[in-house]
Amino acid sequence: MKSVNRRTLGVLSIVMFTAGLVLPLILLTLYNQLEKPREVPTTQPGLPGQQGLVSLSYKDLVDTITKRALVIHGVKALLTPIIGAELPVDVPLVIQSISTETGELVIMPVSAVKPIPTSRVAPKTIEYSTTNVQVAGVDEHDIVKTNGRVIAIARGEDVVIIDATNNTVASYIDIPGVRGLYLVNNTLVLIREVSVASTQLTPVIDIFLYDVSNPGEPRLVERVNVTSSLAGSRLVNNYLYIVGFMNSYEIKSSEDRVVVSVQIPHVNGESLPAENIFLSEDCETYIVILALDISSGEYSVKSYLGGVVEWIYMVPDRLYIAWRSPLTMYAVSLKVLEYMVSQGYLTQEEFEEYEQMIIEGRGAEVRSRISVKIQRHPEYLNLSLGYIDETTFLVLDIRGLEVSSRGLFKVPGEVLDQFAMEEYCVGESRFMVIATTLSKYRLYLWMWRPYMTTIHIMIIKGGEEERLTLTTIIGEDSENITGEHVLWLVNIIPEDTSNNVYIVDENLNIVAELVNLAQGERIFAARLIKNILYLVTFRAVDPLFAIDLSNPYQPRVLGYLKIPGFSEYLHPLSENILLGIGLEDWSLKISLFDVTDPANMSEVAKLKIGVFSDSEVLRDHKAFTVDPRYEYFVIPVTAFTTTEDKVAEGFIVVKYSLEDNTLTLLKIIDLEKPLRALYTGNTLYLVGYSKTLILEIPEFTLRGEITY
Repeated sequence: MKSVNRRTLGVLSIVMFTAGLVLPLILLTLYNQLEKPREVPTTQPGLPGQQGLVSLSYKDLVDTITKRALVIHGVKALLTPIIGAELPVDVPLVIQSISTETGELVIMPVSAVKPIPTSRVAPKTIEYSTTNVQVAGVDEHDIVKTNGRVIAIARGEDVVIIDATNNTVASYIDIPGVRGLYLVNNTLVLIREVSVASTQLTPVIDIFLYDVSNPGEPRLVERVNVTSSLAGSRLVNNYLYIVGFMNSYEIKSSEDRVVVSVQIPHVNGESLPAENIFLSEDCETYIVILALDISSGEYSVKSYLGGVVEWIYMVPDRLYIAWRSPLTMYAVSLKVLEYMVSQGYLTQEEFEEYEQMIIEGRGAEVRSRISVKIQRHPEYLNLSLGYIDETTFLVLDIRGLEVSSRGLFKVPGEVLDQFAMEEYCVGESRFMVIATTLSKYRLYLWMWRPYMTTIHIMIIKGGEEERLTLTTIIGEDSENITGEHVLWLVNIIPEDTSNNVYIVDENLNIVAELVNLAQGERIFAARLIKNILYLVTFRAVDPLFAIDLSNPYQPRVLGYLKIPGFSEYLHPLSENILLGIGLEDWSLKISLFDVTDPANMSEVAKLKIGVFSDSEVLRDHKAFTVDPRYEYFVIPVTAFTTTEDKVAEGFIVVKYSLEDNTLTLLKIIDLEKPLRALYTGNTLYLVGYSKTLILEIPEFTLRGEITY
């Protein structure tokens, strides 16, 4: 049998370097009438903040990605549940690059904006709501935005522009697939994600900048696009930061070859220079960072090899990007081989040979060899695995358009969401707190060789005979055997969970930890208020933990409160009052917690809404709107009505009192497909997919509606 040695990989990497530059290199085209954005010179490697991450030549980049891709492919091929062997034994492996014609991105043109003539009213300065975000001064994209004069609504098929000075639809922007918006002064930012067919479906993030100073005639002023799936974005002043990720390679396998095709990110149709791509220990994806000055159109792009981005967190001068390593499954494959050795199916020499084959991407071939060694009785493996979840963080320093890597660090466990990681300060020192749920896993592996039989079914259509042949597994004791296959099933499930808190300093070192909190439970919500971290875990009841981080080297649990149900979103209404939104007995539950003394917290008020009720707030904090001027908040709600036997949709308006520690349900407003609530001055807008309701604050009386 042929094996691929390092010299072969090196030669093939040179071939892949040549073909890899044209592989899925997708040509993104801009409209001819648009001036190409001005790219800012990139920061050179070696400057402060580039520690631990280096850029490579295209040749070394392709070689590195190829080797890592083969390991991942080998593990997946070994553990993929199938019936029978995918590759015959002793088939040579060939690695080659694919040379294909360059695909061209055909982006749907921006249709002519449909203005609706309206009378103009001179703008005036008024108070208006902003998107509910995690960090003050760091905006997050959302499907509804306002600047107090204009309201923009992304509906998926288009963007509706409402003139809030006269409450009419001013225009539409016919761009489908918009994932999020920003509205800064008179600049409207549209972010969409589309898939483009090349050798595979390649995701592209497309960014449009519109001038909406005249909302009846939005004017496209800039457009930038980059090959990536959207992981998140943030806006600090006039600087937009887009975080995306894309596969660094594509693998196609057949009976005689495994084809590894390395991809390169593209920006506006041009390959990202190799010196802008930095290496980390994970190579599954490119993490692409686009920094765009929305006032000038200038931009810069960096890419870091890593994993599939799960969460991002940002303060004005620093960006954290989190993912879990894809190579933890490698440990599973070794467990399978070790079991085979212990059962006498493999020798130690075969174990070492198969381990190398997996590294070379030949996991399916390893599975084939193992299959022929399985006897006709079942083999069952039930093992506690020797690995746990681990989350990697890429930390970037941000200064306008300049993005530089500060380094990487890892913590055990899985991060729930962006609120489970947050920066805080003690004196002049900055620290990062991260809360994770740690899972230990158990491997279940079934391997057996059942018998198969061929069944012939005769079908008569119009006097003509048709024969349908079915091959069916009918059990071990069957006669009439026509073939032998191995049924190979793999299942990996968590067998135990616990929750941990880690403190990381500016040098990216873990300086303290709290472990084994609420064993057997998982984190459902987290929120940092000053130096107190509040955590909600859940299994049967809702423990609310208060953890003191004022001494970052000795965090300690101050107290916890156990109540029925659980909260999935926590929001500080003041330093002493914490709002929790979650579920209890299949109903939406809203709670007020008095945290004046974190060691002796109490639930001072509670509302339960409907039966089988739900809210988008449980999944997206941006659906929460609070108006501290009049002490009320608004959230979208869906609930099952037992009287009419249907699902009701709309918004609820809830009054809270910080003086009396009370919650009062003020209003239930029906609205189909509710999206967001916002206010300008004393006008409350309840935004739905097809119309917006207009209410007067603080009486919440209905004044009218806008349909679109």
